[in-house]
Amino acid sequence: MQSKHILMAFLVLFALFSFAVFTYDEKVNADRFDIRKSSDLPLNETEIAEMVEKNTPAIDPMEFESKKADKDTLAVYGALPSKEGTASYDWHLLLLGITKSVQNDSDFQKYRYINGGPVIGYGSTYTGGYMNVKINFDRADQLKQEDLDQIQKIFERYAKEKGINNLPLVIACGNMGVLDVQNTGIVRPIIGGVDIMSIFPQGNLVMSGNITLGYPVIKNNNVSNTRGFITVAHAFPEDGTPGTLYQPVYGSAGFLVGGLINNVNSRIDALYVPYTNVEPAIHVGDDPVLGTKSRTAENESKMMIYGSSNPSGELRRFGRATGNTGGYYIGSETDFMFDNTSKSIDTVYFMNATDGNASEGGDSGGPIYIGMNVIISGKKDYQAFMVGINNGHTELSNGNNITIFAPQSEIDYYLDVRPYWSRTATLT
Repeated sequence: MQSKHILMAFLVLFALFSFAVFTYDEKVNADRFDIRKSSDLPLNETEIAEMVEKNTPAIDPMEFESKKADKDTLAVYGALPSKEGTASYDWHLLLLGITKSVQNDSDFQKYRYINGGPVIGYGSTYTGGYMNVKINFDRADQLKQEDLDQIQKIFERYAKEKGINNLPLVIACGNMGVLDVQNTGIVRPIIGGVDIMSIFPQGNLVMSGNITLGYPVIKNNNVSNTRGFITVAHAFPEDGTPGTLYQPVYGSAGFLVGGLINNVNSRIDALYVPYTNVEPAIHVGDDPVLGTKSRTAENESKMMIYGSSNPSGELRRFGRATGNTGGYYIGSETDFMFDNTSKSIDTVYFMNATDGNASEGGDSGGPIYIGMNVIISGKKDYQAFMVGINNGHTELSNGNNITIFAPQSEIDYYLDVRPYWSRTATLT
C-alpha cells in the first residue's frame, strides 16, 4: 500500500463494523458505524463518498444460494438482492443495526449459548451480504423447526423496522473459537508484539502460559493519563485468580506487574495492564523472537491511530508463535463463544490467512495492524495503524482456519483506554 489512493481503496472494511457499545441505542450510536459521518481520516466529504461508492465490494447472491446445499445448514430464509457501491455499504450498515438490536431482544435470550441455548454467534458476512446465525454442533438437536422459525421471526422483526422485508438469513452449525495460549529477549521500554508470560496459582500448582503483548495504551479515566498495555484476558483463569506477568520469562529480571485479575470486563477478551515504561511501537519483524537483535526500523514500527475509524486493507498480525502474517477482514459475530469458557464475547472480527497460519498457541494478545508508508518531517517511514488484538482461531465449514480478534473500538470502550501514540504523518 504505497499510496493514498490504495489506502482509500481499502478503508471501508472496518468502518462498517466498528462499534463500541453493548446496549445498542440507534439514535445515539448509528453514526459511529458510518465512515461518512464518523471518520477522523484526513479525507474530505467528497473523497470519502467516492471511496465508499467505488470500493465497497458488490454483494453476490450466489454465495447465499449455495448455503442451501451446505451439509451444516439447518435453515435458509429470505432472498438476497444484488447490490454494489454505496447501496452495498448501506446494506451492511442495516445488517449491523439488526444484529445489535437482536442482541438485546428478550425473546432471543433463551437461544444464546451462555443461557443454555445453542447459538454461539451471529453476524453478517462481508462479501456474502446475508445474516448468519451460528449453532453449536453439540446443541443443534435442541432446535426443532418451530425454534428455527422463531429465530427467523426475531431477526425479521428488526429487519422490518429498518425497511427490509424477506431478510436473507442462514442458520447453520459452526465451530466455537479456540483460544491461543502458549521473542524471548528482554525488551524495555515495552512495545507491542513481544513475548510475555503469565504465572498464576491453581490449587497446589503454579500454572504458566506464553502469550504476546498487544499494544501500549493510556487509561482514559485517570487524570495523570496512566500508561499501560493491552493483552488477552484469557492469560489468567476465568474465576478472577490474581496472577503475575513477566517479559519475557519467569524471573526477577523479567518481572512486569503482579496482582492482575482476569475478566475486568466479561464482554471482551482483553486485559489492561498498568505499566509506565511503554513506547508507542510494535514489533513487526519476520522473526517472532527479538532475542539479541537490535531494535531497528526493519523489526519495529511506530503506532499510528486515526481516531475511532479503523483504516483497513491488507491486515497484518504478529505473534510469538507464527511471526508476521497477513490476511483480510472477512466478517464479524456478536455474542461469540470460545470453547472451554463460560462467557460470550460482545463482538469479534475475523481475519483470513493469505500468507502463513491463521494463528497458533502463543499468538494470543498479539497486535492486528495495517502497515502503511507515511511521510514524517519530510522523511519516509513505515507505520502501524492499530486494528485490535488476536484472541484465537476457529475453523470454518470449509475446513479453513481463521483468526479471531478483538477490535480496537471494543477494547477502547470496555477497558476505557485509548492507544498510546504521539506522531502525525502524511499518507503517501
